[in-house]
Order: sequence, then structure tokens, then C-alpha cells
Amino acid sequence: MKKTYLPLIAMGAAAILMAGCFGNKDATNSDATSGAVVTTNDPAALGSEVSVQYVGRLAGGEEVSLDDMLADCEAYEVFDTSREDLAMACGLYVEQRDYSAPLAFVAGMKQLIPGFEDSVIGHKVGDTYTITISAADAYGEWSEENIVEVPVEQLPPKMSETDSGATVDYVVGDEIATPFGAIKVVAVEDGVVSVDANHPLAGKDLIFDIEIVSVIAPTAESIQAIEAANTAMEQAAMEVVEAEAAASTGSDVE
Repeated sequence: MKKTYLPLIAMGAAAILMAGCFGNKDATNSDATSGAVVTTNDPAALGSEVSVQYVGRLAGGEEVSLDDMLADCEAYEVFDTSREDLAMACGLYVEQRDYSAPLAFVAGMKQLIPGFEDSVIGHKVGDTYTITISAADAYGEWSEENIVEVPVEQLPPKMSETDSGATVDYVVGDEIATPFGAIKVVAVEDGVVSVDANHPLAGKDLIFDIEIVSVIAPTAESIQAIEAANTAMEQAAMEVVEAEAAASTGSDVE
């Protein structure tokens, strides 16, 4: 197990920056006089705002219909979808999610896993296709390097489920909510909590069935936003490397 002390904020820096870089949904291509959104029949390109319906699964290959998945979610290991009927059938329905609208994102902003986001480039409205994304282009390989030791005082207090206002100790199996998803406690020893920061789908090849619903042409603003996001991600990555180096140096001194 890697003996590294890293604040959770450093672990999630890149994800937080990515989430905030293109929060303004008004940054779409619009007619200068009417303000109406200008959609295009051209293929999606870098900077296009694309909306899609999708199904994410782990099994079944390419020749799978929506009806097949509705009939047997478990056989196809469906793990996520923008389609409300399938989400309900597979026990994936989230009340806070708006299923009336497809998933929208800007191609090139790195808001989604690389293989998914890159796949839309070159596709037009109405295209449907299935892709298999390797673990490397999805959530990465599972790595012991992502088992991180955190001093318990750097973690949010764990509240008791039975005694209002009281705190209790972390135990193996607990899940801790973070801005970039839940992480699981895998060990607790001498005031240090080891957490598994690997994504639950790390190490898995993912299959996505995708339908292109709309494409909005790129704008100068969307291209600038992509450049800013890339710069922010590079800076966040450098900060994480520096934090790891500092932690390693401190450990060597001890």
C-alpha cells in the first residue's frame, strides 16, 4: 500500500476545476440579432456543444437493442444511462436528474471521460453508434497508487446514525462523499484512514450506445474556454505532483 499523506482537496483538484470551467450554458452559438441558438447539420467538431442520449454497460457487445436491455439489465451490466425508462428498469433512476433533456457537453472540454467525449467528433445529428472504450481511455486502470492515507483530522467528521450530533470513528467499508465522487475506507490504523480513490469502474472496458440528438456549432468563446480548461487542468496536475513530492520528502525525513 502506498504510504502517502495527501489532503483530499489535492486529490480532487482537477475534477473541481473541470466542473467549473464551462458552467455557463449560454456559451453556445447564437444568432447575433435574434439570440436564437444556431444548430448545424455539420459533424460535431472541437468546441461544438453536443447533446446525446446514451447507455453505458459492461457486457453484450455491439448488437444489443434498447428492448434487450430493458428486458434484462443484469445480463448487459448496465451501469448508467440518460434514458429514463431504462434507468427505472435497471434501478439506476436518480430523482435529482432531469431525464427530459439529453446529456449536453462541449466537445474538447474534457468534462467527460476522454473516449466518450472524443467519440462524438465527426458525428452528425441522428447518428447512432456503439463504442467500446478501454479502461485507459475511461476511468483508468485500478492502481494501488490510488490507495491514499489521510490523517483522520483532515477528513470530515463521521456523524452517528443513532445519536444526533455525535461523531463516531471511521471503519472499513465506510464511504466518504467528495466533490469528485464517493471514496471507500479500506483501512484504519493509528489515526490514519486509508481510502481507495480508484473509480468504481477503474480497470474496466466500457461499452456505450450513443445517439446524437443535437450539435451546436463551435464559437470563439467555446474554443477559448477549452484552452482555459486545459491550462487549469495542467496547473492542477502540477499541484498534485508537487504535493506528492512534498509528502514523499517529509516521509523520507522522518
